[in-house]
Amino acid sequence: MVFNASPFARDGVPALGASPRTGPPARPVAPVPVEGGHLLDNGLVRVRVDDRGLVTSAYDITAAREALAPGTAANLLQLHQDFPNQYDAWDIDVFYRNTARDLRDADSVRAEADGVRVVRTFGDSRIEQFLSLAEGSRRLDITTEIDWNEEEKLLKAAFPLDVRADHSSAEIPFGHVRRPTHTNTSWDAAKFEFCAHRFLHVGERGWGAAVVNDSTYGHEVTRDVRPDGGTTTTVRLSLLRAPRYPDPDADRGRHRLRYGFVIGADLADAVREGTASTCPSAPCPVPRRSSRPWWPRTTTPSSSTPSSSPTTAPATSSYASTKPTEDGPRPS
Repeated sequence: MVFNASPFARDGVPALGASPRTGPPARPVAPVPVEGGHLLDNGLVRVRVDDRGLVTSAYDITAAREALAPGTAANLLQLHQDFPNQYDAWDIDVFYRNTARDLRDADSVRAEADGVRVVRTFGDSRIEQFLSLAEGSRRLDITTEIDWNEEEKLLKAAFPLDVRADHSSAEIPFGHVRRPTHTNTSWDAAKFEFCAHRFLHVGERGWGAAVVNDSTYGHEVTRDVRPDGGTTTTVRLSLLRAPRYPDPDADRGRHRLRYGFVIGADLADAVREGTASTCPSAPCPVPRRSSRPWWPRTTTPSSSTPSSSPTTAPATSSYASTKPTEDGPRPS
């Protein structure tokens, strides 16, 4: 029996429901060695990981389109000095961009049966990443384990996309908000860092991409220019900081982060994949001895009986609910 807590059907299991698994779950494809790196190809997308552990190509086979800007690499980890003028543990000031170190060198890049493992060390810290691509999926999964021991540093992951996006769409509670990618006004320039929940989508007419995550809420979107003069869009995730006040040991230690790069995604795809990042299917063994069904019985309400559970929904819709506190609502 498999439980699906997501508001989207997955692997034959209905949304917000449970059913016996009808087939094996999608398995990661095996990396294929190529000159200078490894290739992950599931027939929908083709991802190239070079011998530095960087994603140098993310090709949408269906749309016959490269997702990355020319001459760039995705999942590029970047380290910045982080000295805000005030509120060390809360603020990020824009001048952190004045210094940046690209973590391009890898200690090891190793192909395994279901993905590529990359290890990097810098300063007093160590990062181990595992890149995988499941069958039938457009999402490159990146699982990151960090032993973080820096001070006054900001770690980001960059995805430079060959997309001319005039806005980004970021998840907020029960919806999403659109923000311009330009800096034409001081208000727009002040949005150099913003919050998003499980997904951030950028796109142009007919094609787009998304970055999804399970626990990373700081995001950044900037415009760049290709050598031929075309406009590209760079999405960056803020992974970790290392403030010293009020807690001199804030964020130090071991962390496990999981984020994904969805290639060829519209907004509905971003919503679905972002939800999947925090609502994985959960298998549960069925009790062998039971005199009655142990899962809730389902009934079909009559036409005159109101139902609190939707039976059908368009692919662009999802459902969420809120739960009152155990001790009841607070007095107004």
